[in-house]
Amino acid sequence: MNKADLEALFARLAPALDALVEPWCVIGSAAMLIGGLPIEDCPDLDIMTTEAGAAALELAWAAWRDPDYRPGQVDRFRSRFTPFAFPEGRAEVMGALEVNRGDGWRPVTMPVGRSADLGGRTIRVADRDEMIVLLTLFGRPKDLAKIALIEGA
Repeated sequence: MNKADLEALFARLAPALDALVEPWCVIGSAAMLIGGLPIEDCPDLDIMTTEAGAAALELAWAAWRDPDYRPGQVDRFRSRFTPFAFPEGRAEVMGALEVNRGDGWRPVTMPVGRSADLGGRTIRVADRDEMIVLLTLFGRPKDLAKIALIEGA
């Protein structure tokens, strides 16, 4: 998805996100793209929230839930994970995300984020430093490559 695709996706998602009382933040490649970091597209929209936030979004977006998608690396990540396939693009919600780097499960601190404009909508995205912390914690080769892009910007 490019930035225009994300704008279209957020137009659909905005009512449920605006109504969500739980904190949430866009992370990953979408946060980089929306935040103006050097990336041209992203495969999906990653939304990090609490377990209660994930449950609320599951209800709001039940018609677009993708029951066939199975995430990889279940030994490394766990959360109240729900994938969605909207006509405008894919979104993945992670509630109460935890990571295991071989030393047991640790909760991932949700980014405070910063406000960013996307098609006239104000949304929360992880900022540059928060993305580096998250990507370092995740530690996969694709995460380390994104760190190099961020640091080179």
